[in-house]
Amino acid sequence: MNKWSVTAILISWVSIGNAAEAMITGVGHVKSSPDYIELNILVDSKCYSTPSDARKINDEAARKIVDFLNSKIKKKDNYNTVISTGGYTQPYQTYYQDKYFCKDTFQKQNNIIFRTQDIDNFESLFDEIQNTVYKQISRFSPLLIESSISYATISSPVPGISQDLRSQLEQKALGLAFQDASAKLSALLKSNKIQNLKMVKASEIPPTEPMPFFQKRIAPMEMMAGGGGQGDSRVPVQFDEQDIDKTIYFQFTFDDISLP
Repeated sequence: MNKWSVTAILISWVSIGNAAEAMITGVGHVKSSPDYIELNILVDSKCYSTPSDARKINDEAARKIVDFLNSKIKKKDNYNTVISTGGYTQPYQTYYQDKYFCKDTFQKQNNIIFRTQDIDNFESLFDEIQNTVYKQISRFSPLLIESSISYATISSPVPGISQDLRSQLEQKALGLAFQDASAKLSALLKSNKIQNLKMVKASEIPPTEPMPFFQKRIAPMEMMAGGGGQGDSRVPVQFDEQDIDKTIYFQFTFDDISLP
């Protein structure tokens, strides 16, 4: 369910000749639940003696994970999909306390992106993903790698808003911004009757002249950095509402009025 509020920021007033001009900032704020979730799984294979060994181990683990994730998507589109980068094999070695380890070895990484709009069932799905991935491959990355190892890192789930929904929310925010500016204009002029009121300009780009900045709403950070997938999968997975803000600079003209 969408909820919205309006935040007032700025009013400026200019009188020109026999006409009046008012420049008013309107702000529209819309809140909405996310409509898709994105998850990243990094499959990492390091310290293998040949490129083919690193590639074989990595590709096999990644393929099983991708097949499992694909089985959880009922209808594919941009927000219900599995993307695998494939990766490539490259040389590997590490250095610790004046000593090289895994010299002349190879590594391969494969990044898997999983997106789903099945938000209602995501908590149980996330638990199933963790169990499946960590049955295929280790969940731990040692501080010092001295021998061949493959492991997976699962990021924290990141909520998002699809492009179609974002467009709808931005349109609502624009409408609220206009309502905000109109209400400010009425409050500015109070009981004075306005004649021939026209809106002559509306822009998301602020005017070039310096303008006071009284209040700014900062949306809380919704995205979390990758957590390595080592948390308890039974902890409830919940997502905050997403924020859409629009600040529009309106310019109105109308017949001049007499002020007390």
